[in-house]
Amino acid sequence: MRRPSKHLDHLTLAMTAAIDIGFIVVMFLMITAKPLPFTEIRNIQLPYSTLTAISDLDGESATIYIGHGKIRFQMSDTIRRQTLIAMGKKHRLNFSKSEIANFKKVAIVEVPIDSLKLHVNGYDNESYVNAVGIRIDSTNNELADWIKESRKACYDLCAGERLHFYIYADQREEYPQIKRIFDILEQQGEHKWSLITWTKSKQ
Repeated sequence: MRRPSKHLDHLTLAMTAAIDIGFIVVMFLMITAKPLPFTEIRNIQLPYSTLTAISDLDGESATIYIGHGKIRFQMSDTIRRQTLIAMGKKHRLNFSKSEIANFKKVAIVEVPIDSLKLHVNGYDNESYVNAVGIRIDSTNNELADWIKESRKACYDLCAGERLHFYIYADQREEYPQIKRIFDILEQQGEHKWSLITWTKSKQ
């Protein structure tokens, strides 16, 4: 009598190794993942774009916010402390250790330099509603100072690494205001930056 052939009814897997690999992948993603270089501000309507360009998020970054007729500035954590100290020296402000520590909680700089101490000590995440913004007057261009000092801090602390700038602008903002920011960046030697937009699908 012919012996029946053996059929493989099921496959046995060692799940321990698979679970270990899964945990390693999750841990890798958690360690290497970086947050977006900008904070969403309520009521800012980003411009639309049909082109999608993914910027390299590696390295240090700073974001310039343009909206509600105000200018705001955000830096990565690595360069915040040194940039604040440098701005204090430039504008003859002495920040205490507690104020420097509190500055780490300030998500976005959104006041003139002479109001920065009060802003740091009384900061909350909704303060941008009443904040007056950073000065960009021709005689008192504080945004240019923030850009300059943050670039220096990045160069000193990150082995000569270049600071990458993002522009987060409201589409309803008047063009002269946008052009003014472009000019300030170019005057500081920054000729390349990224514009944050919503992606609009092609119909």
